Amino acid sequence: MKVCLFVASVFFATCASAQTIQVTSELSMSGKIIEAFHGSKPNGETQTYSDIKNVPYRKAVRQIGGEAKVEPGLYETGFKMQITPVIASEGMVRYRLSVSQRTLTKLEPKKVGNLVIDLPASTDDSFTQSMIAKSGEPHEFRFGFDQATGTNKYTLKVTATPLQD
Repeated sequence: MKVCLFVASVFFATCASAQTIQVTSELSMSGKIIEAFHGSKPNGETQTYSDIKNVPYRKAVRQIGGEAKVEPGLYETGFKMQITPVIASEGMVRYRLSVSQRTLTKLEPKKVGNLVIDLPASTDDSFTQSMIAKSGEPHEFRFGFDQATGTNKYTLKVTATPLQD
């Protein structure tokens, strides 16, 4: 299954003089909310979202005394996304989005002496974009597009309202 990233976005903010932003966000996976945030943040502070899974694998062979043993490990897969809203000017907001995604494609067994370890293979995708949006428009980010199903796995809905300091 080939996975591509797709982003469509909308964002809500007003008032260029504010140094604090009221943020409400919801991250959903296939329609189910997996993370939510509501609170105030300094203007320009990054909000991080992630859906990480650690896959166990046989990482390495380690010599302990006179005996060789397989050392277990965890291979990190999933996505991380960072959003940074910055009030740009009256009625406008600059918005920076960074997304990285790692998908484990296979664990190839490799014989080392009489022991076996796993060699992980993965696809790693990432992008960063900046945009300026008109305040008052809600933003929704969709990503993790799956060509096989024609759907986006993740949706992030964000509303940010500058607060007068």
